[in-house]
Amino acid sequence: MRIIKKLLYKVFPFLKPVYNLVYRRRDGEVKMYKVSKPKLRNQFDNMKEGQTNVGVRAWCYNKKGIRSFRYDGIVSLTK
Repeated sequence: MRIIKKLLYKVFPFLKPVYNLVYRRRDGEVKMYKVSKPKLRNQFDNMKEGQTNVGVRAWCYNKKGIRSFRYDGIVSLTK
């Protein structure tokens, strides 16, 4: 099972386009992530701040899971 999972992680980027997302965290640290194409249907809100559409979720290849990215922290997004 572990071998199949590793193989899927290597093959999946060839089947779907991979995007490079440069993100600035609130503490000022800047990092680059490889993510799947962010889709508008995966937007999220922040009810504590009373705002709608503050960010988007995408599959992160670096962390091997779904990650949330706020729009105000995204520096650049390239294919």
